[in-house]
Amino acid sequence: AKLFQPMAISIILEVISAILVALFVVPALATFMFNKGVYESESFVLIALDKVFRNGLYAAMYHTKVVIIGSLLLLVGG
Repeated sequence: AKLFQPMAISIILEVISAILVALFVVPALATFMFNKGVYESESFVLIALDKVFRNGLYAAMYHTKVVIIGSLLLLVGG
């Protein structure tokens, strides 16, 4: 107990300080950094990923029986 107690206390203090920084410091700094606003731009990588995702989603919605059977097989296999 003498060996692990200081380590446990330091870990607890680190977690508490990380939570406090995430709740108070980061939003305050973000207001200073983004006071002009945030401009959104499309990336060619995200456009391609969105196209692949939409095609896969439409295929999954069209072949619902295959999706259900495949998920059940994965469940049983797991």
